[in-house]
Amino acid sequence: MQVLVLEPNALAAEMMAGLLARRGAAVAWTRTTAEADALIAARGMPALLVTERRLGTERGEMQFGGDDYAARLEGRAPGLRVLFAACDGGFALRPSEHRSVLPKPFTPQQLLEAARRLAPALFPPG
Repeated sequence: MQVLVLEPNALAAEMMAGLLARRGAAVAWTRTTAEADALIAARGMPALLVTERRLGTERGEMQFGGDDYAARLEGRAPGLRVLFAACDGGFALRPSEHRSVLPKPFTPQQLLEAARRLAPALFPPG
């Protein structure tokens, strides 16, 4: 797995994962941080995490926010690239060449361009 899409909305997750997979990356998607942890334990750390900033609740239990979850993973894998697909695109983001924000709504082309900027080796032009 090169890319992990963490998005509570299954339709949005499938759209993002499908687009990135068609561009050649090995992509998996999940709706919760618990599922993401299990996937990472089974397949290894991704090179790129695409996540919603606000993940909401799972069965009434609050998940980590996408930004908190990303920070936790970055502690384990400092080179991890993170693309926040965010409804609140103006949130304070720690400046980094490894992190970027893509405000929702976005087009498939905007998603691909943002992913390519963060992880160009995963998405060669063409």
